[in-house]
Parts: sequence; C-alpha cells; structure tokens
Amino acid sequence: MALSLYSYWVKICISCFKPIFAKRLFVLFAEPFYLKKLKALGYKTFDSIIDESYDEETDLEKRMNKIVKVLEEIASWDLEKCKDIRNEMREIFIHNYNQMLD
Repeated sequence: MALSLYSYWVKICISCFKPIFAKRLFVLFAEPFYLKKLKALGYKTFDSIIDESYDEETDLEKRMNKIVKVLEEIASWDLEKCKDIRNEMREIFIHNYNQMLD
C-alpha cells in the first residue's frame, strides 16, 4: 500500500512540479481526472480562468481537441490580459507552492 501511494505521489509531482514551483499556469495532458486527483490532494487548479473540462474527457481525440482549444485561447491573450490573469491567479500560485512545500 505504501509503495502504491508513493508511486501515485511521484507521478503527481513529476507532472506538476515545475509549473507549481515556478508559480505558473498549467494545462496537463495526462490521464482523465488528473486535475480532480490534484484537487483531492489539496491543490487548486485554474478552472475559474480556463476551461478544464478536458480533464473529464475519456475519449483521447476529443480530449486532445479540448486541450488544443485551451492552448489556442491562452495563446490569443494579449500582454495586458496576461498581466490581469496573472494577478487573478496569484492566490492559486501561492497556495499550490505552499501545498507542495508542506
């Protein structure tokens, strides 16, 4: 049981460590319900900023299409919008960073 939990945690850490440590927005191409698992571990995601419905999509092609749409949306933001959204996400960045260190 301990090894299983450890393996699960390592998988979470490796996938999210860099953006959480760098206090950045992340869009994860991972197994379905991955963001849900992160939330269960106490992390916050960016569902108030971006469409995270891709996390619940089990069909791989549809999932990829949803992720691409999210990335295209982010890529369309101008510098001013990026600054505004970064300010909105600041609390999430700090929370996740502190959660990772605990």
